[in-house]
Amino acid sequence: MPPTWLPGGSYGGIGSLIFPAGPTFGYDLRTPRFLPKDSDYLLAVEALSLNYSDPGNFIPYAYFEKVHITNAPPTLVADLSGSTLGPGEALNVNLSRSADVDGVIDAYRVEWGDGSATGWVQTESVRHTYATSGDYTVTIQVRDDTGATASMERTVHVETGILGFAWPISSR
Repeated sequence: MPPTWLPGGSYGGIGSLIFPAGPTFGYDLRTPRFLPKDSDYLLAVEALSLNYSDPGNFIPYAYFEKVHITNAPPTLVADLSGSTLGPGEALNVNLSRSADVDGVIDAYRVEWGDGSATGWVQTESVRHTYATSGDYTVTIQVRDDTGATASMERTVHVETGILGFAWPISSR
């Protein structure tokens, strides 16, 4: 006999599962995204034992467990248009593949390594052009809806140019 559902649980829940004598069950707890993270919650499972000799006699069992929901940090995926740029060429950073398993990405931030930064923005794709040649450490961050962050650094080399040509100029 399979378990049956009894609507309206007695502990404020939405229902109860009634199991025949003997079997056990397991659960995979998936919390809704709207629950505040880094908080404690009470998990209540109510089971009723069906007495086969007296079908009207249910024996209630209740299981309670304190569950702590932690906040998982976001996953940062940054796609850069290149690691070497020619003079005047813009660096494009696309962060649209970043994700948060228990919430949403709230904002993005890029420090370009030359003293300028985007600040926290909702734009998934940003671009920057460097004024001078050199090596720059680009720091990229994403923030989720609870304030957790993930970051990474990438080095970008901007080449020197003469009259708009990359140095050294090759002859043909």
